[in-house]
Amino acid sequence: LIDWKASMRMQKLIVREYETERNVSTCVIIDASESMGGGQIDNTKFEYSIKSAMLLAKIAMEQKDNVSMATFGDQKQFRWLPPSSKRTHFYDIIDFLGNVSPQGQKKIYWSMEEFCRQYQKRSLVFLITDLEVAEKDVIASIRKLRTFGHIVIVISPFSPWFEIHELELTATDKALAEAISEEMIQHVLTIKKDAQKLAVPVISVAPDDMFNVIMSEYEEAKRKGKAE
Repeated sequence: LIDWKASMRMQKLIVREYETERNVSTCVIIDASESMGGGQIDNTKFEYSIKSAMLLAKIAMEQKDNVSMATFGDQKQFRWLPPSSKRTHFYDIIDFLGNVSPQGQKKIYWSMEEFCRQYQKRSLVFLITDLEVAEKDVIASIRKLRTFGHIVIVISPFSPWFEIHELELTATDKALAEAISEEMIQHVLTIKKDAQKLAVPVISVAPDDMFNVIMSEYEEAKRKGKAE
């Protein structure tokens, strides 16, 4: 990529850099454990995650990208929809996501192992989870995905923001919510710090910004040509 003529003229190394949009393989892995059911009726963390996944799939498929889906909770809840870029695949995604409800424990590491066992192609992976599980399990799960060459972006619907969204709270309830928020913030910050060492961003989102965050992260990855 060195431009030798320009380098000779400028008396320093000049490198040509090109940025092009390329098709990527995108997978959305959604936490379908019981804790994802938190939030307002019809506006839970899980509902927002499903809507975000469908929006991302639609945009990605319009750009001829291969899109796959997975959901996880405990061992019984892990489900996997193989990738495709066919137009009819979007209806498969709707059917796939429409048959899932949040329940059971969060066996995140086992689920990422199972995902990697079923799918080895290097992909752009959006892992959507509220992170309500031990920090060591989250980091082990991220490391597992990175070991298989996946580009990983963790999108975390931050529980307190969803569960008190548009609620009118008493002074006591507010104090309790703030205490819970502070504890959860520290938990997420610890995960973020360790995930950075694996070059994985962990992004906390509120109901009002979840769609925009996911789409901007996808567009940035697309621009850089990640996970070809």
